[in-house]
Amino acid sequence: MQNILPAPVHVPVAPPHAADAAVLRNGERQLKNLIPRDMRVLGVLASVDVYPVNENVRGGHNLDVDAGRYTWPALDYYTQLEFFNEVSDMFHRLGVAIRLDKQMTLFRGVGLPLVTDAYSLDIAGLGDHLSTGTTPWQSTFTDAGFGFAATHPQAALGFDGTGNGGWSGNVRPTLFELNVHSGLCVPEQRYRSTGLLNHTSYSSMLDTDISQVIFPPGTQWKITSVTQNSKYGVPLVSMDQI
Repeated sequence: MQNILPAPVHVPVAPPHAADAAVLRNGERQLKNLIPRDMRVLGVLASVDVYPVNENVRGGHNLDVDAGRYTWPALDYYTQLEFFNEVSDMFHRLGVAIRLDKQMTLFRGVGLPLVTDAYSLDIAGLGDHLSTGTTPWQSTFTDAGFGFAATHPQAALGFDGTGNGGWSGNVRPTLFELNVHSGLCVPEQRYRSTGLLNHTSYSSMLDTDISQVIFPPGTQWKITSVTQNSKYGVPLVSMDQI
């Protein structure tokens, strides 16, 4: 007779850093407002399928194109537009729940173009400014796509914003330091309570080993400073969420 071993018991680990603790605290509250299908939506947001969606929506291109390899099996959607609309609706239903209990500082890695042209996507003129040192950047801008941020700069710099898994030769790795007051928090898996771990189990793509915060389309930002040579070894852009 075969012995069937019991499933290992999940014992949450206490976050050692204040930022991870804040993401856990808010995530436990926020994610309980979401239904199982929303968990699958979040799972697709955590996949590479979100990169072409962001590229198209930020560039003003048509979203009536293939939804991606993970979107259709998880959500039965064929187009990026269907996915974009459902995620936007999820954020709308969350309403004031995405407001954080207190402001926090997060980090986002971005590849800004070394040379801007009609085919490159700059952010508020920052790529031009960092290349020339003279071109002024826009003081405020609205992100049309889904934004992501991590609790630690090293984790943020592991992402280039393109889904290619590395920084291409035509972009400048740049770190954004974000002072935020709202966003959907997804805590690292090992920090989650047993209840939240079970609630997020509807998508294996939520088994993340970093804590992150997701911002809905239309989030507004104010650039407060730009440092060409920062302690992180890359340019540092500080921004406040409006």
